[in-house]
Amino acid sequence: MQKNTESHEYQADTNKVMGILIDNLYQNKDIFLRELISNANDALDKIRFQMIRDPTTTENGPKELEILIDVNEEQKTLSITDTGIGMTKEELIENLGRIAKSGTSEFQKMLQSGDTNLIGQFGVGFYSAFLVADKVTVISKSNNSTKQYIWISDATSRFSVVEDPRGVTLGRGTSIILHLKDNCYNYVDRDRLVSIIKHYSMFVDFPVKIWHFKDVYVTESKNEDAADTDKIGKEIFNDDDKDVIEEGSEDGKEESEESDEQATKSKKKSKKEEEEDNEDYEVVKKRIWQWVQINDKKPIWLRDPTEVSESDYDEFFMIFYKEPKPPLLHSHFNAEGRVVFNALFFIPSVPPPAEKTFEQTTRNIRLYVKRILVADEWNDEILPTYLHFVKGVIDSNDLTLNVDRDRLIKLNSLKLIKRRVTTKILSVLRNMFLNDPIKYAEFYSKFSGNIKFGIVDDPVNKQMLSKLLMFYTSYSPRKLTTLDDYVARMKKGQEKIYWIGAPTIDEAIMSPYMEDLLDQGYEVLFAIEPIDVHCFEQMDEFDGIPLSNPEKKDPSQTDEKVQDVSGFNISQRNFNRYVRWFKRVIGDKIDTVILSRRLHTTPAICISTSYGYTASHERLLRAQTVHDSKLDENLIMNHKILELNFDHPTIKDLLDRIKKNHKDPAVIEDARLIFDNALLAGGFQLTDSLNFTKRVFRMIGKSYDIDKEVADFEEENK
Repeated sequence: MQKNTESHEYQADTNKVMGILIDNLYQNKDIFLRELISNANDALDKIRFQMIRDPTTTENGPKELEILIDVNEEQKTLSITDTGIGMTKEELIENLGRIAKSGTSEFQKMLQSGDTNLIGQFGVGFYSAFLVADKVTVISKSNNSTKQYIWISDATSRFSVVEDPRGVTLGRGTSIILHLKDNCYNYVDRDRLVSIIKHYSMFVDFPVKIWHFKDVYVTESKNEDAADTDKIGKEIFNDDDKDVIEEGSEDGKEESEESDEQATKSKKKSKKEEEEDNEDYEVVKKRIWQWVQINDKKPIWLRDPTEVSESDYDEFFMIFYKEPKPPLLHSHFNAEGRVVFNALFFIPSVPPPAEKTFEQTTRNIRLYVKRILVADEWNDEILPTYLHFVKGVIDSNDLTLNVDRDRLIKLNSLKLIKRRVTTKILSVLRNMFLNDPIKYAEFYSKFSGNIKFGIVDDPVNKQMLSKLLMFYTSYSPRKLTTLDDYVARMKKGQEKIYWIGAPTIDEAIMSPYMEDLLDQGYEVLFAIEPIDVHCFEQMDEFDGIPLSNPEKKDPSQTDEKVQDVSGFNISQRNFNRYVRWFKRVIGDKIDTVILSRRLHTTPAICISTSYGYTASHERLLRAQTVHDSKLDENLIMNHKILELNFDHPTIKDLLDRIKKNHKDPAVIEDARLIFDNALLAGGFQLTDSLNFTKRVFRMIGKSYDIDKEVADFEEENK
């Protein structure tokens, strides 16, 4: 072996990451056994799927699909062997030669963040073996190779691969041998291993067996050197008989009849005969070794929900998905119709990282056909993107095993499953919303963005999703309120649901857009989160009541360029002149000028046209888009409507001065300053902030009658 060994180095940074993993990451080292059994289960899943497509797959290897665990007390080693798909030489180098497949740098960031559940998320499950071993030997035989190979590493920067000089001993599969560290010799205790497996791996799909012993008492003849042995009773290996595999045992009924017959015969024996028998035989203790299956439970999703306890669901969720906390909620049901399937879904209590919240691809849903895993990676075929945080299992006997995603799509099977599953999950959320508001508040604090994105992404279920929404409002600025509660509080005669976008609640409350609405006693919903704006715009209406945003010109109003000013104390002719003057002075930044019927204390405000970007839109675009000069140009060219408070003294004075001398530079300067302030009041961003500040400084100088001194000073120091 030493002569033919090939040495390889781990990929860059692997050694550093492995050092952190081994020395610092996990206080509970028992986790390694869960990971290695999970990997073995995956290997068995793959070979079982191949067997369905090609029955000859297991001809040259073991027929039984199982995971076998054994220890060597003398050499202090622990072995985990599976009869799964195995690995070729190239696969050993590729799969075991690099750590954290999803990105070593990202893995290190998560380490620094103190995340306590990284194993299983970054492809580092195999390397958890080094938590307890200072050397790991992997022996593997794949159907794709005629040879068996050995992979060896001691967690340094190198590992070696060599052809097994013994030839093919496994037939097919993989055996991992852990050479335990000095402080980990307790893992040669078989009963301890049984306890760990029961805790972490009770629900894996394939039999997990351990080579174990049991002590039995037997009677032996004193005269025939124990030629005849007979079990007479008490087994002390385990109190739970179902954890013990009894090979060659008779049917329970026959055993009972036989024991009754023996009891009858024994009663007929005389006391003297019994004494003679006892003199010829003695009772001795014998140790019997055998493979004992540890996981004997039926898959939880195939069991009757009435027979499964909450603790079983919690245990399954934490083990199966390697989650640090129990789920917030679960749904276990059987769906009937064109496609019959069993399903078990969980809503996690720990949300995914922010950058993974709306990932297009999910591995949280596993599709089984007749208990065989056929797919565990999906886009939006099984669940819509906004529900990708849900974890679960779907198992159907109606689907054919010889399937792939494309074939399932063509058969519309996935579409049917998706529709049923989505409706079920939303109904579960609605039930929680109605019957357990405290738990729903916890859910909403973590997954509200998903529900709001669902409004945008899933028009079919938009109405059902809208019933799950909650927002802060002008009536309830510090406590979330539902849309149903908003409608129940609507003022008599109110025909619309009003909402407004703002960066914060305080800015929303103080917004000039709110003045008239609050004056009329209308409640206003606050769109504080970036997704809120898109959510409201996609909804259009709720329970038949239209939604309206005061930041934008009401689409119901006429699109005439010049407003009809009947009702205001100004002639239409004079107003038309003012509109033309403002357009010349301000330029193409404004679409038109209107006189406001809603402003109370604010002199002027800019609003969006019915087809343009609102202030909330611009804020989102600037925040979410990489800087682009074309974007800036588009936003600058986004014409605004200048809305003037005709009754405000500032506006009255400006209009009078325009009428007296429309060419006065001071009047032109003040008009531009009012427009800039109207932009700010409307929530828009200034595009000419330098000239705005100059106008403000000049206005300050003018207010103290030092404007001439300011002008002279600036000219001298130009």
